Amino acid sequence: MTDGELVVEIAAQNLAVRGELRGRAFELAVEQVVRIVLRLRDGPDD
Repeated sequence: MTDGELVVEIAAQNLAVRGELRGRAFELAVEQVVRIVLRLRDGPDD
């Protein structure tokens, strides 16, 4: 598991356990976390 995948997994578990996001909102939040992690890992798009 890569660092980015680990971060996404932890974020997803944290949101799910706390019950703060449900359904489509949860999926969108996880997608946003993935985008941010990948952007930080790969650097800015030029």
